[in-house]
Amino acid sequence: MTLRVWRYGLAASVAVALALLSVASGSVPWAQGQPDCTVTVKPGESIQKAIDGAKEGAVICLSAGTWQENIKITKSLTLRGAGQEQTVIDGVRRDYPVVWIWQTTQAISVKVEGLRIIGAEGGETGWCADLLICAHGVLIHGSAQATISSSTISGNGSDGIELWGSAQATISSSTISGNGDDGIWLGDLAKITIQESTVQGNGTNPGCKGSGWECNGLVMAYGKAVAQLRDVQIQGNAGWGVAAVRKQCWYDWDYFTGEVIFQGEIKLESIRENNQSGKLKGKGNLGDHPWNRPEVPDGQVCLP
Repeated sequence: MTLRVWRYGLAASVAVALALLSVASGSVPWAQGQPDCTVTVKPGESIQKAIDGAKEGAVICLSAGTWQENIKITKSLTLRGAGQEQTVIDGVRRDYPVVWIWQTTQAISVKVEGLRIIGAEGGETGWCADLLICAHGVLIHGSAQATISSSTISGNGSDGIELWGSAQATISSSTISGNGDDGIWLGDLAKITIQESTVQGNGTNPGCKGSGWECNGLVMAYGKAVAQLRDVQIQGNAGWGVAAVRKQCWYDWDYFTGEVIFQGEIKLESIRENNQSGKLKGKGNLGDHPWNRPEVPDGQVCLP
């Protein structure tokens, strides 16, 4: 097995009308009580240009529409869409993340709200031109802190979300689905909290179904990364639902020494129907966690 080192109707009409009206007035219904927009970007205008010209702490609002653009964020700000069914950022640069959150010389805190992030191209063979970047939906690294809420990250060539370094992220009320490799990938000292979200159907690349590598819902790749999960549905991924890069999980190395914490009420059905590739048949669900039971189908969870 190969480890990819360093990364591994009427109601509807009314809803659309309300979303458009809300953006025009500087807010969206699910963002009530949050800061007003500093600037609003409309389709045909550059998101990156707005980011580059914004001051620290700005709230950049995107109207309903689609942007074919890859963006890099290196300062604290909020990027707010009109809703994950209304505002789409569709990546166009091959082997490059759609949204790259990167700390340079000072700590940054970024909020991403109400967006659909799709279309990063590349990663079909599991290797990109630059293994540190690759075709991820969202890449967060350095010591950047990010909050992603009410958003969808899907259809990207490599991982849906990747964190490494000492990056931290909170994912809430969001969907990470149909990405080429892993849904979420963590390494180094990265920390993530995932709550009230769905990680589903990741591992669509051909290599995920062959003998090349596993493509999981959530993979704890190496180092002392930490994940906290609460009310998360992890279903229908090609490989493990949740896995650590450890020999007991049929990797070639014991690279992961961190922790996965299940919070709140634990329901076995919240992680189910993974191992869609069938490669984990007979592997069980090894580790100290509730899914390590004879009646649970193989390939759901493998942790230390």
